Amino acid sequence: MIVLYLVGFLIVLRFARKSNEYEKVTRFEYFTLPVLSLVMIFLAWHEVSQHWLIFIGVLIVSAMIGKYQTTSAQIKYSGQLNRRGLPEISLKKGRNYLIGWCLIVIIGFIGDSILNAELSWSNFMQAFFVEALRELVMVFRFTHPTEWFIWTLSAGSSITYTITLLYKGINRRRQLLARIHNE
Repeated sequence: MIVLYLVGFLIVLRFARKSNEYEKVTRFEYFTLPVLSLVMIFLAWHEVSQHWLIFIGVLIVSAMIGKYQTTSAQIKYSGQLNRRGLPEISLKKGRNYLIGWCLIVIIGFIGDSILNAELSWSNFMQAFFVEALRELVMVFRFTHPTEWFIWTLSAGSSITYTITLLYKGINRRRQLLARIHNE
């Protein structure tokens, strides 16, 4: 059991370090995964439609978490252009992203446990490790099936996060262009 806690601690440390470093913004992470989450919700629509009130509540809560996660995000434009001729963008997710991610894991565990009536510490640890692996290694998002509840949390938070970052990026780009134009 100590090994399990140690591995969990190391995953959290790695994730915390990763969220405080600039990373290149990729279409896969910020556009494909939110769309995939929506597709997974629609594939599980029969189950979702039986819990539509919970679904709406989860969407609202996850959107609030996604908005909160962007409050510490920092966008940086490099002087280099990508293969499409657009400036390369890097993003540092920051502390609030990590806090929001932890909230999503906890809410996902509690919601899934209540819906399945299986509330236990071992289930929590399993949910934590699966979500941590999904975040650290994107391939795990496709190899481990999840419940509609988790996909709803993921969709709501990631779509809100991406849209808010796009808005921040547009404003940041306008500020940079205005500064360049005035010089």
